[in-house]
Amino acid sequence: MYWPVTPLGFRRRFMVLAAVLIAAVSPAVARAQIAVIVHRGSPLANVSTDELSRIFLGSTQSLGEGTAIALIECAPLRDKFYRALLGKSESRMKRHWIQLVFSGEIATPPSQFAEEADVRKYVATHPGAVGFVSLASVDASVRAIVIDGVAPNNPNYRIR
Repeated sequence: MYWPVTPLGFRRRFMVLAAVLIAAVSPAVARAQIAVIVHRGSPLANVSTDELSRIFLGSTQSLGEGTAIALIECAPLRDKFYRALLGKSESRMKRHWIQLVFSGEIATPPSQFAEEADVRKYVATHPGAVGFVSLASVDASVRAIVIDGVAPNNPNYRIR
């Protein structure tokens, strides 16, 4: 049977196919609940959204007892995390850090890891590390922090 393909029909089919492929390729990233993680001995336990924002913007650079904060990013979750927490895109955050560094601010940009396991491993071995991974990746080697009194496994958790 012959099905005439008009430019509009082709475009519609292409868009549907593209949407299906995107959903199939990145379902874990698209649906992942994100958890902010810290070293098990970290004093960070229950932070406000404002405190967490200051940490990831580089305004707060040490933990309560003076341990320097080391920010750790999980590359596949980076854009989703920054949009949920700060309302900023990944590219906007890169510009933010470039501006901080070149303005002479004493701030260290986040270290980036491609795999959640690497983020978790780094955070588990560095007391000042603060990072983010999917909730499914959190294990006993790290601690997921509570934001505004809401635990990461709660549907009302700030970062979704």
